[in-house]
Amino acid sequence: RLLRARFSPNLVVYNTVINGAARASNLRAAEYWFRRMQSEGLEGDVPTYGSLINAAKNSGNRSAATYWYKEMIAAGLEPHLMAYCSLISASEDAAAAAYWVTQIQARGLQMNNVVYNALMKIHASKKHSRQAERVFGEMEKARVAPQATEYNCLMSSYVQHALSGGNGAYDVYKRMLANGVAPNIATLATLRKAVGKTRFWAMRVSDLITGPIEELDSSMPTPNH
Repeated sequence: RLLRARFSPNLVVYNTVINGAARASNLRAAEYWFRRMQSEGLEGDVPTYGSLINAAKNSGNRSAATYWYKEMIAAGLEPHLMAYCSLISASEDAAAAAYWVTQIQARGLQMNNVVYNALMKIHASKKHSRQAERVFGEMEKARVAPQATEYNCLMSSYVQHALSGGNGAYDVYKRMLANGVAPNIATLATLRKAVGKTRFWAMRVSDLITGPIEELDSSMPTPNH
């Protein structure tokens, strides 16, 4: 509409459009509007390239994420922490993710919950609970307080142990409570998946579980149903 009205969008407008394309996982649209912006004589800034990297990550295009990172550096811009989070999330394995951690450290940026969570998800996706625990420990050592999202991610790395009772996930859940972090619906859903519905129900009626249980699944059947 703006273009049809012969209105010349500024950088803020283009960044909003590119970010919207990134959120919609539409890398092609994000790149189109970036090129259109350049044709108008506008140069991208840190948010512009950050959105392009995010668009590539959301589209599952690792090579494009790396390409736009290099373009960002070539433009003389310093990537922000969220750009590195996108690059970590786009990594195919822990080794690739570790490279981006070295870049974060080399540029003097401080790791935060979002970065650690992205690293843990790499391990959790492959059910590598030991490696996820290592990242969790590094986060605590760096005095970055774990939130529910980090505990949930760590718990999910133990889901592979559901057949053996899901004790690893339940231990993480107890650590979460001991550290004063309130569980949310995702916490309980992950725990239920790890320990199984029958044991989850038994733990529930024994008051071993706290949190928004009613919101989780008000229609969850009892073992007798």
